[in-house]
Amino acid sequence: MRTILVLMIALTAAVPRMAAPLSDRFHTRPQQETTEQHPAFEARVDLVILPVSVLASGDLPAGGLTAKDFRVFEDGVEQEVALVLSPQDARLDVALLMDVSSSMWSLADSARSSAAGFLDQLSDDDCVLLLRFTALPGPGIWGAPDDPNIRAAINQTPMEGGSAVLDATAVGFHRLTNDADRCGPEPAFGANNGQAPPRRRALVVVTDGVDEHSVLAFEDLLSIALQADAPFFPVELGDIALPTLELREAQPDEALPKPGETTAEARWDQMEELEDARAQSARRLGELRELSRATGGQFITGGRSIERLTSAYAEVINLLRSYYLVGYYPGSPDSAHAESELPSWHEVEVRVRRGGYQVHTRSGYYRTPIDVVAARRHVQAGIDLNA
Repeated sequence: MRTILVLMIALTAAVPRMAAPLSDRFHTRPQQETTEQHPAFEARVDLVILPVSVLASGDLPAGGLTAKDFRVFEDGVEQEVALVLSPQDARLDVALLMDVSSSMWSLADSARSSAAGFLDQLSDDDCVLLLRFTALPGPGIWGAPDDPNIRAAINQTPMEGGSAVLDATAVGFHRLTNDADRCGPEPAFGANNGQAPPRRRALVVVTDGVDEHSVLAFEDLLSIALQADAPFFPVELGDIALPTLELREAQPDEALPKPGETTAEARWDQMEELEDARAQSARRLGELRELSRATGGQFITGGRSIERLTSAYAEVINLLRSYYLVGYYPGSPDSAHAESELPSWHEVEVRVRRGGYQVHTRSGYYRTPIDVVAARRHVQAGIDLNA
């Protein structure tokens, strides 16, 4: 199983997915027919779509914005905004990743209850991937927020075993981007092409940050996330507690020191183990915070109580309700990138013309030079054909 996981993650990292984020699924430019006998060749520039969170004063979702309200810059050059879909216009696919390892044992009730409350706040049209993980992720379940199978999976989740946060997050991005069979048929986007509309996507991971088993390095996960089109929301589940369920299973209750009878050596070992786990957790949570910034999401500080976790999930819902999809047609790659077959990184910035708004989006995206290179080949093929 671990070999399969590593292979899948490696393939995900090797194939650039942000070259044209949604162009493989739909086009907004009509394709003109030609009646000429010789072939017509066109250098197509695909639509880049960015998830953009816009919050007004009081951290309330900003509604009613149109294409005229947005300014998009790629590599410092302003682009023409070609498409804006409001949160009401684009359905949401959200991957909810739940850490169910033994370090979460003392938080089990809070984690289960708050996760169910999170689903209650989603729209009936939204689609959820529930992915529980320990040292290995899954299996995942796609369904509507009120799907009884998802609810049952949350309530029946044990908290045991080790954890692999980075690996599970990579799998979450992969499935959110690539899974075809989700929550049933979608309405057509446009009368002519009959293809599905773009959807807003987001990945939420709930964890205490303890990660003993991940194969991926953080740099690998960052590369995968930057090739996806989904903001990332890590929800921190407060301070970890020991002894964990894993420790309890390893040592029968009668073998553990009783209250008031704990030996100095046992107390020292527990304190040392706890400090090591906390230091490792802090490092991992720092990486998740960095990942959230890079993808246009936000790091949410949770806690140990149901009330604080419920509040943390409410923050995520508020941000998801503020997400627009903003699309533009990028210019041609420069000459340095045109001859390369490798994807090139392009920084992006989105602004709102009106003042007083908070705007969050991804820091950039990868684009392959396939448009320019393919166009040259097509043109040469046409020349050869008509010679």
